[in-house]
Amino acid sequence: MKETLHIYRRVSSDIQKKDGDSLTTQLVQGKQKSDSLGFKTKDWNEGSVSSASEDITKRPIMLRLLHAIDEGKVKHLYAFHTDRLSRNEDTWHLIRTKIKEKGVTLHTNAGTLDLNSPQDNFIAKIMGAHAQYENEIRRLRSVLGKEQRVRNGGFTGGLPNFGYKSIDKKYAIDKENAKWVRK
Repeated sequence: MKETLHIYRRVSSDIQKKDGDSLTTQLVQGKQKSDSLGFKTKDWNEGSVSSASEDITKRPIMLRLLHAIDEGKVKHLYAFHTDRLSRNEDTWHLIRTKIKEKGVTLHTNAGTLDLNSPQDNFIAKIMGAHAQYENEIRRLRSVLGKEQRVRNGGFTGGLPNFGYKSIDKKYAIDKENAKWVRK
Protein backbone atom coordinates (compact mmCIF):
# COMPACT_ATOMS: atom_id res chain seq x y z
CA MET A 1 0.00 0.00 0.00
CA LYS A 2 1.31 3.43 -0.99
CA GLU A 3 2.13 5.99 1.70
CA THR A 4 0.13 9.23 1.70
CA LEU A 5 1.58 12.73 1.86
CA HIS A 6 -0.92 14.96 3.65
CA ILE A 7 -0.66 18.44 2.12
CA TYR A 8 -1.69 21.28 4.43
CA ARG A 9 -2.15 24.68 2.82
CA ARG A 10 -3.23 28.08 4.07
CA VAL A 11 -2.98 31.76 3.21
CA SER A 12 -3.30 34.65 5.65
CA SER A 13 -5.98 36.81 4.06
CA ASP A 14 -9.08 36.71 1.89
CA ILE A 15 -7.32 38.95 -0.66
CA GLN A 16 -4.55 36.35 -1.03
CA LYS A 17 -7.18 33.63 -1.43
CA LYS A 18 -9.21 35.59 -3.99
CA ASP A 19 -6.53 37.39 -6.00
CA GLY A 20 -3.42 35.30 -5.37
CA ASP A 21 -2.31 31.91 -6.49
CA SER A 22 -0.46 30.83 -3.34
CA LEU A 23 -2.96 28.09 -2.45
CA THR A 24 -2.55 26.58 -5.90
CA THR A 25 1.24 26.92 -5.73
CA GLN A 26 1.29 25.19 -2.34
CA LEU A 27 -0.75 22.29 -3.77
CA VAL A 28 1.42 21.99 -6.88
CA GLN A 29 4.59 22.01 -4.79
CA GLY A 30 3.10 19.42 -2.41
CA LYS A 31 2.15 17.15 -5.29
CA GLN A 32 5.64 17.47 -6.74
CA LYS A 33 7.09 16.44 -3.35
CA SER A 34 4.62 13.55 -3.20
CA ASP A 35 5.58 12.39 -6.69
CA SER A 36 9.29 12.52 -5.81
CA LEU A 37 8.60 10.33 -2.76
CA GLY A 38 6.33 7.96 -4.69
CA PHE A 39 3.36 8.77 -2.40
CA LYS A 40 -0.28 9.47 -3.07
CA THR A 41 -1.73 12.76 -1.71
CA LYS A 42 -4.48 14.03 0.54
CA ASP A 43 -5.24 17.76 0.41
CA TRP A 44 -6.05 19.75 3.57
CA ASN A 45 -7.02 23.22 2.27
CA GLU A 46 -7.64 25.69 5.12
CA GLY A 47 -8.18 28.60 2.74
CA SER A 48 -7.59 32.00 4.32
CA VAL A 49 -6.95 32.12 8.05
CA SER A 50 -4.62 34.63 9.67
CA SER A 51 -2.08 33.33 12.12
CA ALA A 52 -1.15 36.68 13.70
CA SER A 53 -3.28 36.29 16.83
CA GLU A 54 -4.07 32.70 16.16
CA ASP A 55 -6.90 30.85 17.82
CA ILE A 56 -6.62 27.19 16.81
CA THR A 57 -10.38 26.75 17.26
CA LYS A 58 -10.89 29.03 14.23
CA ARG A 59 -8.96 26.59 12.03
CA PRO A 60 -11.31 23.64 11.48
CA ILE A 61 -9.11 21.98 8.85
CA MET A 62 -6.07 22.10 11.14
CA LEU A 63 -8.16 20.66 13.99
CA ARG A 64 -9.26 17.77 11.74
CA LEU A 65 -5.67 17.23 10.63
CA LEU A 66 -4.46 17.14 14.27
CA HIS A 67 -7.22 14.64 15.05
CA ALA A 68 -6.09 12.47 12.12
CA ILE A 69 -2.52 12.70 13.43
CA ASP A 70 -3.75 11.62 16.89
CA GLU A 71 -5.51 8.63 15.31
CA GLY A 72 -2.29 7.59 13.56
CA LYS A 73 -3.74 8.23 10.09
CA VAL A 74 -0.99 10.72 9.15
CA LYS A 75 2.63 9.63 8.83
CA HIS A 76 3.87 12.23 6.33
CA LEU A 77 2.82 15.89 6.40
CA TYR A 78 3.75 18.55 3.84
CA ALA A 79 3.58 22.31 4.31
CA PHE A 80 5.22 24.73 1.89
CA HIS A 81 6.94 26.30 4.90
CA THR A 82 6.47 25.77 8.63
CA ASP A 83 4.81 29.20 8.86
CA ARG A 84 1.87 27.74 6.90
CA LEU A 85 1.23 25.50 9.91
CA SER A 86 1.51 28.40 12.35
CA ARG A 87 3.23 31.68 13.11
CA ASN A 88 2.04 31.67 16.70
CA GLU A 89 4.45 30.29 19.30
CA ASP A 90 1.84 28.46 21.39
CA THR A 91 0.01 26.97 18.42
CA TRP A 92 3.25 25.99 16.70
CA HIS A 93 4.33 24.23 19.91
CA LEU A 94 1.03 22.29 20.00
CA ILE A 95 1.32 21.24 16.35
CA ARG A 96 5.01 20.39 16.65
CA THR A 97 4.36 18.32 19.80
CA LYS A 98 1.61 16.29 18.06
CA ILE A 99 3.85 15.70 15.04
CA LYS A 100 6.70 14.62 17.30
CA GLU A 101 4.60 12.36 19.58
CA LYS A 102 3.07 10.50 16.66
CA GLY A 103 6.31 10.16 14.69
CA VAL A 104 5.05 12.16 11.72
CA THR A 105 7.69 13.21 9.19
CA LEU A 106 7.33 16.88 8.23
CA HIS A 107 8.17 17.75 4.62
CA THR A 108 8.66 21.36 3.49
CA ASN A 109 10.20 22.97 0.43
CA ALA A 110 13.33 23.47 2.54
CA GLY A 111 13.61 19.73 3.25
CA THR A 112 12.41 16.98 5.53
CA LEU A 113 12.24 17.27 9.32
CA ASP A 114 12.07 14.39 11.79
CA LEU A 115 11.05 16.17 14.99
CA ASN A 116 12.25 13.22 17.06
CA SER A 117 15.76 14.14 15.94
CA PRO A 118 17.16 16.70 18.41
CA GLN A 119 18.74 18.65 15.55
CA ASP A 120 15.58 18.75 13.38
CA ASN A 121 13.42 19.62 16.39
CA PHE A 122 15.77 22.50 17.24
CA ILE A 123 15.66 23.73 13.63
CA ALA A 124 11.83 23.57 13.69
CA LYS A 125 11.76 25.60 16.93
CA ILE A 126 14.05 28.22 15.39
CA MET A 127 11.96 28.35 12.21
CA GLY A 128 8.80 28.83 14.29
CA ALA A 129 10.38 31.58 16.40
CA HIS A 130 11.62 33.30 13.25
CA ALA A 131 8.17 33.13 11.63
CA GLN A 132 6.58 34.69 14.72
CA TYR A 133 9.27 37.41 14.83
CA GLU A 134 8.70 38.23 11.14
CA ASN A 135 4.94 38.36 11.73
CA GLU A 136 5.34 40.76 14.66
CA ILE A 137 7.70 43.02 12.67
CA ARG A 138 5.29 43.04 9.70
CA ARG A 139 2.41 43.95 12.02
CA LEU A 140 4.43 46.75 13.65
CA ARG A 141 5.34 48.21 10.23
CA SER A 142 1.68 48.08 9.22
CA VAL A 143 0.52 49.85 12.39
CA LEU A 144 3.21 52.54 12.07
CA GLY A 145 2.33 53.04 8.40
CA LYS A 146 -1.37 53.45 9.21
CA GLU A 147 -0.59 55.90 12.04
CA GLN A 148 1.53 58.00 9.67
CA ARG A 149 -1.19 57.91 7.00
CA VAL A 150 -3.77 59.17 9.53
CA ARG A 151 -1.39 61.95 10.69
CA ASN A 152 -1.17 63.06 7.05
CA GLY A 153 -4.97 63.09 6.69
CA GLY A 154 -5.07 59.72 4.98
CA PHE A 155 -7.86 57.20 5.19
CA THR A 156 -6.93 53.69 6.35
CA GLY A 157 -10.07 51.82 5.34
CA GLY A 158 -13.34 50.75 6.89
CA LEU A 159 -16.12 53.25 7.43
CA PRO A 160 -15.07 56.89 7.82
CA ASN A 161 -16.21 58.72 10.92
CA PHE A 162 -19.65 60.29 10.63
CA GLY A 163 -19.38 63.63 8.85
CA TYR A 164 -16.46 62.52 6.70
CA LYS A 165 -15.98 60.52 3.53
CA SER A 166 -13.01 59.05 1.73
CA ILE A 167 -11.88 60.63 -1.53
CA ASP A 168 -8.69 59.29 -3.11
CA LYS A 169 -7.76 57.62 0.21
CA LYS A 170 -7.93 60.96 2.06
CA TYR A 171 -10.48 62.16 4.59
CA ALA A 172 -12.82 64.83 3.25
CA ILE A 173 -15.72 66.58 4.95
CA ASP A 174 -19.07 65.16 3.90
CA LYS A 175 -20.99 68.42 3.33
CA GLU A 176 -24.36 66.72 3.65
CA ASN A 177 -23.60 65.32 7.13
CA ALA A 178 -21.39 68.20 8.30
CA LYS A 179 -24.45 70.17 9.43
CA TRP A 180 -25.35 67.35 11.83
CA VAL A 181 -21.84 67.25 13.21
CA ARG A 182 -21.87 71.01 13.82
CA LYS A 183 -25.32 70.82 15.40
